[in-house]
Amino acid sequence: MQKIIAIILLTICSFGLYAQHEQLVPLTENDILSKYSWSNKYSTSRIAPLILPVFDDFNYAGPFADPQIWIDSFAYVNNHYPILPPSIGVATFDGLNANGKPYSLLEVNAVADYLTSQPILLNGLTSDSLVFLSFMYQPMGLGQRPEANQDFLMLEFKDQTDNWIEQWRTSGDSSRAFKQVFIPLSNDFLYDGFQFRFKNIAKISGNNDHFHVDYVVLDKNRDTIQEQSPKDMAFQSIPTPLLKTYYAMPYNQFDSTFLADQVTIQVRNNFTNATTDFLDNFESKELATNTVLSSYIGSSVDLAPTSDNTFNYSKFNVPTTFSGDTITIRTTYSFNVSAEAGADPKVLANNTVVKDQVFANFFSYDDGTAERGYRLTDVTGGQVALKFDAKTLDTLQGIKVHFANLNRDYSLSLLSVIVWKQIGATDEILYKEDLVKLSDFRKPGGIDALNDFAFYDLKKQFILDGSDKLLVQGTFYIGFLFTDKDKWTIGYDLNTDGSQNMFYNVGNGWAQTQFQGSLMVNPILGKPLPWELTPVIQPKQTMTFKIYPNPAKNQFFIEGIQHESIVNIYNSIGSLVHSEQIAESKTIDIQGLTTGLYFIEIEDLQLHQKGSSKLIIR
Repeated sequence: MQKIIAIILLTICSFGLYAQHEQLVPLTENDILSKYSWSNKYSTSRIAPLILPVFDDFNYAGPFADPQIWIDSFAYVNNHYPILPPSIGVATFDGLNANGKPYSLLEVNAVADYLTSQPILLNGLTSDSLVFLSFMYQPMGLGQRPEANQDFLMLEFKDQTDNWIEQWRTSGDSSRAFKQVFIPLSNDFLYDGFQFRFKNIAKISGNNDHFHVDYVVLDKNRDTIQEQSPKDMAFQSIPTPLLKTYYAMPYNQFDSTFLADQVTIQVRNNFTNATTDFLDNFESKELATNTVLSSYIGSSVDLAPTSDNTFNYSKFNVPTTFSGDTITIRTTYSFNVSAEAGADPKVLANNTVVKDQVFANFFSYDDGTAERGYRLTDVTGGQVALKFDAKTLDTLQGIKVHFANLNRDYSLSLLSVIVWKQIGATDEILYKEDLVKLSDFRKPGGIDALNDFAFYDLKKQFILDGSDKLLVQGTFYIGFLFTDKDKWTIGYDLNTDGSQNMFYNVGNGWAQTQFQGSLMVNPILGKPLPWELTPVIQPKQTMTFKIYPNPAKNQFFIEGIQHESIVNIYNSIGSLVHSEQIAESKTIDIQGLTTGLYFIEIEDLQLHQKGSSKLIIR
């Protein structure tokens, strides 16, 4: 894993040394954020201030920070930009606003993102209370490098006169490790209503100058020596796919030869002592039928102090007998460790990660998220091609592609869409349409549109052998010839690697790309429509449940619990008055609570979804 990351970083930092015409470029927008609305999706605000401890490690779906902890979220919560964070999920600071758009078209450095805490109750504490704010940060990751003495990440505290006072800052550097910072709170900030905020200075014209923040903790009586390593065992990365070559593929093309020999996951032991009772397990199911395909329970192993650990799980059989247009194999990986007994539920949530393996009607090497844009420069008629393999005879219906937005007008730009049987000294072309414009690609609604893929329908008049449909079997290639120089940029995924099957030609013959990663171009096979059956799965953002009766007296029932969940009940001033962990829908006893208004907050510890509701006790 570390070797792969090192290769990626070398590729990112030194692409100018490679092929003259290939470029990876920063993105102008964040297409995932542009599909959401902070004001619409997170319109509710917290009723009462926070109390200590305050903790967020951003291990949830995002793309915005938890509104129960933060009052804004210009930062982008994600798991595809950081490299080996202390736990999955970070808040990323860049040059884009909450809608994923540039703050300005001007190429200037200025204050960009803010991430501001909710008000916090600190009255009655003193400097002797050892109140510290700590956090971890990483420059760049898989984003763009922030420049030294030009791009900054900063922390500010609000004093009792509503002035924001800078407490810490760092500028860009070449380090890729997460670093931890402890900042003490003096008496000036120990009051009810205290807030802190992160902000960055970046080039505000695009997805630039990345800093990633993780594991934010504000608490009293802290030992800044012992707590330099959080008492948390955590998954650091999303598991690799069940497939060895593709990230997703058509189910009718699948057989056991496509399975990877193993699935790899990274686990971080953040404890300063060795842990000898780490017990891991997984269960894999087909979602539609709830069929269990495999399960595993490991034996106790030792993990070294403050270590990154790689766990490899052998492949298991995936049947080819399921029916339906889309088959999803969901594997839940988890572990138990006694050193975390009684830990915060958010810490325990880092012990579970869910991976969906999608079989739909398309092949892809990419995971659906772009960290860079790929383009061919200073050449007219440059070509790119991706290689695929259809094990059985099938119909190629179309192509979906993520065009990266670089604040350029593509509307009049032209390209050719091409399908090859083979490329090399002699190209064998099966399909070619010239003079294609961006308007010839469509963007239907549905799940996949979240990742901003555009769809191209193959047309029978451009099938070169005159057939009514384009049949493929064995090796075939899809791609483009860029008629206009320096006009087209395609999304490039740095978290997966399909580079061995990506080729380009600038007039000197075909060559394999020099950039590790995956071009976001996917062939669509099978039935003609609807193409909404080609999902890049996005997690649900909100947990849904019902509580009744409401008003309640001595008890109430929670309906809709499917996994291990934590139930927190807060009174009208925001104090936690009841907490328990449940694994299924059940009755909650509230006989000890007085009459009044309460707030129920439930978090699914497996899917990292949250939901909230009001409850009246009479």
